[in-house]
Amino acid sequence: LQQKQTWKTMSEYNEVVLVSCLWVLMAYVQMPAGPICLLFGPRSAGQKKWGERIFMNQIEQAPLFLTSLWSFAYVISPERAATLGKLYLAFRSLYAPIWLFLGGEGGVPPQIMISTFPQYGINVYAALSVVLKVGCEKDLIDTFGSDVKGLGVCFMAYFVFV
Repeated sequence: LQQKQTWKTMSEYNEVVLVSCLWVLMAYVQMPAGPICLLFGPRSAGQKKWGERIFMNQIEQAPLFLTSLWSFAYVISPERAATLGKLYLAFRSLYAPIWLFLGGEGGVPPQIMISTFPQYGINVYAALSVVLKVGCEKDLIDTFGSDVKGLGVCFMAYFVFV
């Protein structure tokens, strides 16, 4: 399938670059709570687990998020990708406080899904959008009317699937 290529300038990707760099900074802010927390004295088992998971969950999700973000930006729209990326970061930023305040020493609370499942929905929506655009020349925004509605459908479908 051959597509008409519309070349973009690098400046059109500035917002996607910003999202990517904010993601990196967020990871480095969380790193001291995880892998290096033991360097600074004894910590409770709950604090060690919390620190490990807030950092490692972000690292585990990195390939899925960054691949879907940049693929969407390149194939569909840098502007729309940046919006999806900012929304993803907003949900990502909820992960640590939800675990800290609602789980604490007891471990991961079920409310963590408020943070994780919307992130999964964003990744699924972005990746599915790219597959449909490349494979069928379809844009999901034409189906749903907006990315937000499409995200909602992908979020709910993935939630039901899991």
